[in-house]
Amino acid sequence: PVAKSRLVAFGSTRRKGIRAEDDPQIKALVDSGAPTVCIVAKSHLWQVTDIIRATPEENLEMITDSVSYLTSLGVRTFVDL
Repeated sequence: PVAKSRLVAFGSTRRKGIRAEDDPQIKALVDSGAPTVCIVAKSHLWQVTDIIRATPEENLEMITDSVSYLTSLGVRTFVDL
């Protein structure tokens, strides 16, 4: 039912090489005003190395930094792997 529906902003983790607080896409999630966000992250090694061209360690840093920043602002955060 509509009474139980919740608005969720959907985006992705921060980009490689910049901090979450400096990423325009993360800023757009915060600026949306949605109380909850869901960020998509890469979980398969092939996606990490071939699509976003990152090391596994960089990928984990991108996820951790994004979630830490969003939750520090009081935004409920889900990660879609």
